[in-house]
Amino acid sequence: MINFLILTLILLVLAYLINYFLVRSFFGYKWRFFVAPGVIIHELSHAFACLICGAKIVKISFFDKEGGSVHHQKPIIPIFGPIFISIAPLVVSILIFYFLAQYIKLESSLNLTAIVSNFKMIFSVVNFSHWQNLLVVYLLLSIAVTMTPSRQDLLNITIPIIFLSVLFYLLISFTSINFSYLNFIFIGLSPILNIVIFILFECLLVSLIFYGLTKMSTS
Repeated sequence: MINFLILTLILLVLAYLINYFLVRSFFGYKWRFFVAPGVIIHELSHAFACLICGAKIVKISFFDKEGGSVHHQKPIIPIFGPIFISIAPLVVSILIFYFLAQYIKLESSLNLTAIVSNFKMIFSVVNFSHWQNLLVVYLLLSIAVTMTPSRQDLLNITIPIIFLSVLFYLLISFTSINFSYLNFIFIGLSPILNIVIFILFECLLVSLIFYGLTKMSTS
């Protein structure tokens, strides 16, 4: 579980860094139009979670200046409702990402050998003359850079997460309840997060290049 949390933290940091550099490049906020499928999936995931949690949707926006948004009323499910709504894009994107990554057979490890192998896999195995493969790679990129919770999402779940963390700590410390049987979930998700992090590293390199070119042109 610790490894899973570390990978999730790395994923969040990478995604926010990519957004930081691209917004400050010559693309500005318009870069989100290049990853429109990911933005749409992100916001529709929020909307779908709202329906599940009984939160009435007031407005859905995909391409505001600050990004997309889903305005909704308070969910009828307390504590878990806000958390599920906020992390829904991450959950849905990971599922979609898993199937797309399987299509081009990316390795799930983050060691140097796997990184080299993934580069070779993308540029030698993937036939870029087929539009289907180009579409898969594009979807991988667009989903990877838009899957993380927004700043508002994180604010929405701060108090519920703290409450649940304290609750789980008390249950583990003062009861005989054992949550180790849930480890198979984290073990299964970790390889998927490895693949996502690999893609995000590539996106970060590209965003740094655009950011650097912008700084050079304005200096």
